[in-house]
Amino acid sequence: MICETLISASNVTIYEDGVDDLSLCEVMITAIESEDSLHGVLQELWYNIPFGASLRADSRFPSSPNVVYILRQFDAPFNFHTNYGQRLTAYLQVSESGNYTFFVACDDTCEL
Repeated sequence: MICETLISASNVTIYEDGVDDLSLCEVMITAIESEDSLHGVLQELWYNIPFGASLRADSRFPSSPNVVYILRQFDAPFNFHTNYGQRLTAYLQVSESGNYTFFVACDDTCEL
């Protein structure tokens, strides 16, 4: 069984065809106040990441962020905390096929 990526739903049923004993991946459910909250960029924050350390190496990543927000724009706040890691997740829907260029900026280490 493969764990699926982030989904948004009001009802979730987890099953596996032909399996009597089901082992689940860790599931994080985030409540939202309204359907408008579904649109935006998912920001997950992990605090107390040592300077120079990789967020991916932290035992809490990716399943246990300290804080989760829905941002209205793809501009995450910066310099608001020290020793933290964050992950931004969004779906991109483009109007036409073609080559696109993406940029990322940070003050220590980042990935795109």
